[in-house]
Amino acid sequence: MAILNGPASGLNVEITVNDIALEEHTDEAEENPPHTVNKYIEATSGVEFAVRATFRWGLPNAILLEVHLDGKWARGNFVRQNESRGSKYTLILDGSISEVNGQWFNQKCCFASLQTDDSDIRLADDAVKDVVKNIGEISVKCFHVKNLSIAANNSLTTRDTAGLSSVPEKALKGRALSHSASFRAPEATSHVSVYKYDFFDADKKAFATYNFRYRSREALRAMHILPRSPSSFRLEDRIIEDLNLEEMRELLRRLREQSHRAVEVKRERSDESERTIVEDDDEVSFVRAKRVKVPVTLNEDGVEILDLT
Repeated sequence: MAILNGPASGLNVEITVNDIALEEHTDEAEENPPHTVNKYIEATSGVEFAVRATFRWGLPNAILLEVHLDGKWARGNFVRQNESRGSKYTLILDGSISEVNGQWFNQKCCFASLQTDDSDIRLADDAVKDVVKNIGEISVKCFHVKNLSIAANNSLTTRDTAGLSSVPEKALKGRALSHSASFRAPEATSHVSVYKYDFFDADKKAFATYNFRYRSREALRAMHILPRSPSSFRLEDRIIEDLNLEEMRELLRRLREQSHRAVEVKRERSDESERTIVEDDDEVSFVRAKRVKVPVTLNEDGVEILDLT
């Protein structure tokens, strides 16, 4: 559960799958900017996810939560003061809301495998470049707002929910990215009220930002966010100092067996080179014979001549 101190104390944000929060991991080498928390989560292709925000204190004013997927705005929702008067209030955002001819739709979020191609990133438009910079990240921004009221024009601007078909391989610049965010087909939903509002902060700065960087398990291991499974390495390839007593014994046993096998193979090859075949009318038998060194001489041109007589 991503938690911040200071102004965001008491507000917890997490990513859920089937109402269960995904396990969060931290890059210990990374420093978080002020009022920002960065976490890593495991993504599975085709799995739907949602943002769950839990408030554990009464709000002095309304709050706007914005969800951005891969750098693109996906959803915004308000929590008003009267909704947080209890000890806990939970808000769940599971998709992007749109409106067409008075009918409202919700498109649920899901993880999709990231496809790459060999196209030139320099030929891509600015929108694609912006998405590539932020791909693999769910960002939840929280703002204090005021003067909240229903808008006269109660319609919602249509947002682009088309996922990326593929991205230029070179645009990733070696980053361990495995997935992108996508959306399910639109499903009809109940009417949604559209509000107008003002920001408390003149610069429209978020008082809290929660970034969830999603990757496959393999990518998280490649980034050293998750420890590599010891079983995925041969004992012979692992660092000696990292082996426990049982692993050291097993490694020693394997090395002894390899040494014994090498000696046996060498002995067998030596034996084979010293055998000759004796035939009679009834059977063929193998008889050990000593190696015979064939004399070698040089002719007047310096060419080796073997005497096989």
